[in-house]
Amino acid sequence: VKKKNGNGKRNNSDRNYFNFSSEKKKRIAGIFLILLSIFIFLCIISYSRKDEVLLVNSIFSGVETHNWLGIVGAHFSYFFIKTTIGYFSIVFPVIMFLWGISFFKKFTFKTLIHTTNFLLIIGLTLASFFGVLKAGLDFLPGSKELRGNIGDYLGIWLGSLFGTAGSILFLLFVSATVLIFAFDVKIENIFQFIKNMFATGDE
Repeated sequence: VKKKNGNGKRNNSDRNYFNFSSEKKKRIAGIFLILLSIFIFLCIISYSRKDEVLLVNSIFSGVETHNWLGIVGAHFSYFFIKTTIGYFSIVFPVIMFLWGISFFKKFTFKTLIHTTNFLLIIGLTLASFFGVLKAGLDFLPGSKELRGNIGDYLGIWLGSLFGTAGSILFLLFVSATVLIFAFDVKIENIFQFIKNMFATGDE
């Protein structure tokens, strides 16, 4: 009887050991998001225009690329930089990293949502800014890496609504609003700082 009970206990402990609890699933998901965010981050920062010629080849072609993560990294970097918001797509792996860390560190859901929204708005605003300059002033027409397809589209759309000058003012307003909500920046302190600069110059 004792042996049976002993074996029964060992079997139960083995089942518990190999059982995927919700805590284990969260840790696996967190590790996956962290590693994926690092992967995408390295893809983006090692982007090279020279790799675009190689993208027509097969992934398994074994062609040497300038991207640190090979032909797969070249495909990922092309997607994020050219088809989204240019170099500012760096916000995507940062967001993924924060959500991955949240599985191990206690962040409030409100903090994660606010941080995600802040980074997305900043990325879209910066890409749109260069899209407006390209659409209205033909500024840096060959540097699509600064705006991507989404930045181009938003630049054309804003330009048709407000014109170039109005679009720039609108984007400045959006940026100021985001900074005020995110960092509690006080506009009166900025005006006071500018006033003090002019006052010092007059003396």
